[in-house]
Amino acid sequence: MQIMKNIPLSERLASAFIGAIFGAVIGFIVAWLLGVYSQTLGPGQFDVSMAPWVGTSTCIFALIGLLIGQHIATMISNAFTALLEFETLGHYGLPSWWKFIVLLVIIGGGYLSLK
Repeated sequence: MQIMKNIPLSERLASAFIGAIFGAVIGFIVAWLLGVYSQTLGPGQFDVSMAPWVGTSTCIFALIGLLIGQHIATMISNAFTALLEFETLGHYGLPSWWKFIVLLVIIGGGYLSLK
């Protein structure tokens, strides 16, 4: 925790910017997977509006980047890995809601690995 207090403001702002950019991409991917098509879930099962997903994901990743600095790169890579693993779980025959739970656990585990 001590190391997070010593992050310069310029690094925090740059990390927030990077987090916002990749957060928007992640939000778009999640909205696409839920609303349009997912290899794991099949055709879109939900009526999803892209703007709230992209906006929320952008804000969350920007805030995390502001708080943890350059460690946002680990968070972003964990999120992309979780999305990739979620999409490849269809090959293992798990029920679709179990796959969604596994995705949430993977993302949560990635967050906890930063602490």
